[in-house]
Amino acid sequence: MKRSITLITLMTSVFYAQASSATFTVTNTNDAGVGSLRQAILDANGNSGLDTIQFNIPGAGVHTITPATFLPFINSPVVLDGETQPGASANTLAKGDNAVLLIEISGAILTNNANAFVLQTGASGSAIRGLVIDNGWSTAVLVQTDTIAVEGCFLGTDPTGSIDKGNTQGVNADFGSSASATRVGGTTPAARNVISGNSIGVVIQSGANSLIQGNFIGTDATGSNALSNSTGVDLRSNDIVVGGTTVAARNVIGANDTGISISPSTGNLIQGNFIGTDVTGTKALGLGDGIFITGAALIGGLTATPGTPPGNVISGNRGGGGTGRGIVVANGISNNVIQGNLIGTDATGTQPLGNGLEGVEIFGASNVIGGIDVMARNVISGNGRNGILVGTDNALVHDNLIQGNFIGTDITGANLLGNSGDGVLVSISTNNTIGGQVTTAGAPPANVIAGNSGNGVNLLNFSQTSGLSVLGNSIFANAALGIDLNNEGVTLNDPGDADTGPNNLQNFPVITSVTESSGSVNIIGTLNSRPNTAYRIEFFANDAADPSGFGEGQNFLGSADVTTDGVGNKAFDVSFPFTDLVNVVTATATDPDGN
Repeated sequence: MKRSITLITLMTSVFYAQASSATFTVTNTNDAGVGSLRQAILDANGNSGLDTIQFNIPGAGVHTITPATFLPFINSPVVLDGETQPGASANTLAKGDNAVLLIEISGAILTNNANAFVLQTGASGSAIRGLVIDNGWSTAVLVQTDTIAVEGCFLGTDPTGSIDKGNTQGVNADFGSSASATRVGGTTPAARNVISGNSIGVVIQSGANSLIQGNFIGTDATGSNALSNSTGVDLRSNDIVVGGTTVAARNVIGANDTGISISPSTGNLIQGNFIGTDVTGTKALGLGDGIFITGAALIGGLTATPGTPPGNVISGNRGGGGTGRGIVVANGISNNVIQGNLIGTDATGTQPLGNGLEGVEIFGASNVIGGIDVMARNVISGNGRNGILVGTDNALVHDNLIQGNFIGTDITGANLLGNSGDGVLVSISTNNTIGGQVTTAGAPPANVIAGNSGNGVNLLNFSQTSGLSVLGNSIFANAALGIDLNNEGVTLNDPGDADTGPNNLQNFPVITSVTESSGSVNIIGTLNSRPNTAYRIEFFANDAADPSGFGEGQNFLGSADVTTDGVGNKAFDVSFPFTDLVNVVTATATDPDGN
């Protein structure tokens, strides 16, 4: 009986020893042999526990390891920790110091023919920490298993974090791998990576529930200066979070030809980031488009103050001759939601920091910009061309909603910060909505569209643009018309509204009398349009007349539903409560198809 018990105890002891953690120390920069990084990886692979590879290389300053052949693939859990080298340090919260990284893994010999670190099946739970991985690797960290962390590294820069020594890719969650729960960075300064100077900073090709948080992507280690990737973040899989709902999770995705590319995928969240700016959110660094979408994602989210997490600041994307755009939803792409962002202003929302061309371009269907909740509001102002562009002849563009936004003002909605073109330009599309039927003046779904250098809303391209509902918005102080059908100035009424063009060149109501008394305003007039058709007439009060003689629509007064007779005529006599002085009253008519 004793002998049997002794055997069981011995077997348990042997199993424990095989699964125990161990620490392996790198003591030189040799390519192989005792004390080398290569030998430490081989030793860790031979032990089944969660091991640590630490560094204790004699001498001050940076120690550069330059492999002459592929390093062993990592196939057992390990924490490979460059911060253990004497004199090294991570970022600190108290001082905001930058990391001092003293272990450099250089690809100078192998260049893009090899990957620096490959984490394979069996390495789940591993971490790469506090290393400089630079000088031309194909990929600095190639992830082929789940639950991998990359934190506190410089990927694509020199050890100072200030000079471009890029790789082809910084981090790649490899295609076809079970690379779920990859974490790049984190919510503490110590976890921040600088991922700059690469062709692609981070690419997630497989797996779900990955996090990219707290990094500087496309800047130097201070977050202040440009050190560009071609693409900062490339998302090709589902359910990935870039940033988060706190400031600590914010990525600064600065100088990149494309800040974030979202390929066909679903469930991705882009939240709380500075995209196109420096770490302060006040300096333009972006080179091309901030976000380019060919999938489906939530950009931002509900927030009491636009631009604060989960909202993003998407501004300053104007390098390369000023051609960058804030957000592009590509041809035929649907079901994106854009909410709570500052697009074209600095992080305060009070100063212009425009994208080179449009703030937002929509070339697909059923996308939402803003929403019916006031916390969904985007501020889309200060951009180099139009605030929002909807429509192209290369895709079916329909059923998009633009609601509750400030387009051409600052974050308060009171100060003008206009886009250099139209507030909203619509071309070759059907059944889109700007605003909606409001119950409270100035509240969502109405937009404020003001201060733009062109029209408030502009429709192009003859009869190919129709069904654009423009309802309930506050449109004022634009340099041209409030709403322009066909981009040719005022389109006069025609009998029976028989002409055709954008929105069928819908006739407008004619106001013949306005009187004020006892806190209300009475409006009398007529509408001539298509016979036997129901129309929604909306009425607006304005502080000043438009120079054209056809005003904009500053303050929503109310609406009336009318139906024309057999020859297209209908008189109206309506009253609405309004306690302020009425200087100018304007009206629009909208048919059952939204024109």
